[in-house]
Amino acid sequence: MITHAATDNMTYHRDGFHIARQVLSSRYLDALEHAIFEPIALQAAHVLGRRFTIEDPLAVRQALMRDLKEQAPDRYLSALKVSQLDVAVLSAAAEPALQAVLRDLGLQHPVVALKPYPIVIAADLHFEGGYNIRPPHQEWPVMQGSHNGLVVWFPLHDVGEEHSSLDMYPGSHLGGVLPYDVSRCGSRVHDSALTMQPVRLALRRGDLVAFSAFTVHRSSPEGDALRVAFSIRFNDLAEPGFIDRAYPDTSSFSISREPLDELDHRFQP
Repeated sequence: MITHAATDNMTYHRDGFHIARQVLSSRYLDALEHAIFEPIALQAAHVLGRRFTIEDPLAVRQALMRDLKEQAPDRYLSALKVSQLDVAVLSAAAEPALQAVLRDLGLQHPVVALKPYPIVIAADLHFEGGYNIRPPHQEWPVMQGSHNGLVVWFPLHDVGEEHSSLDMYPGSHLGGVLPYDVSRCGSRVHDSALTMQPVRLALRRGDLVAFSAFTVHRSSPEGDALRVAFSIRFNDLAEPGFIDRAYPDTSSFSISREPLDELDHRFQP
């Protein structure tokens, strides 16, 4: 049985991040892995006549995903997008072990800043202008919520040398919002603002890292094998500054009510 160990707040306040070892259950991670991969597997079966399961090694899944991306890129992207709406993904933030870490780090009333975000990257799955290996950046420009807001990030598999891990810049959270540039793929902190060396995290399935929205981090440049991870951003509803600023929200949402195609759509029992 997985138990939660109290978080070292002094280390978190000093470094801006904390690693909680083996706090996430296999059952929880299996559900998320299935949610992420099943839409891709179904599309691969439809287009290629082949599919995979989450029991298959990551290398097997990566090869079939690459074939789907090359033959039907729109279907591949749609499969990734719809996976974010799986009930396991949408409810991921409520996991008790995860919530316990948030409480230890001082969040009195955690609220999700943006919907939980599955991250699926590999060198041969990259789309130009799409999400890929990220340069040094802070999450604050995306969140702009409570000043104690943080991010929980965890892999769905052991992260080895063949995978891009997460690099953290210890103490970078103490400098507030650092100068940065914005691109289509996100933000990048100016090199001149990085006075500390990054630390590559060694993470296994079941571990999570929680870090401040102000902590600079990046995807490790080493490793090109398929890496599957999860990111959830949290604000604290009870933080005085968040209350005083009337709960600002950086997100936007729109729905098109125009027909997406000319097919005759009817109820299917």
